[in-house]
Amino acid sequence: MNQSTKIENVINYVKAHDIDFTHSKYVLYGRTGATNASLFLFGGLGALSMKQYIIVLGENYLTLILLSMSGDFKESFTTISYDDIFDISFKKGLINAY
Repeated sequence: MNQSTKIENVINYVKAHDIDFTHSKYVLYGRTGATNASLFLFGGLGALSMKQYIIVLGENYLTLILLSMSGDFKESFTTISYDDIFDISFKKGLINAY
């Protein structure tokens, strides 16, 4: 449970799946929040539609490793070439809002 909180576990997962990786300082956590529609339709259960990722910025590729709700690694990941990325936007979190 919650394997993704330790950088050693992330590095082991990356090496086991031959993911483009340069250094541990290029590993980030990201998530997609629940949409207003899912929160409206399902109430508190709409939060279950959130997705959590580990983002690995490699030398040639960006890799998104999907996590379960408990923070464990799923066996699926997506690799995106930097040539295919046109725009990246970030939202400030609650801690950085001020």
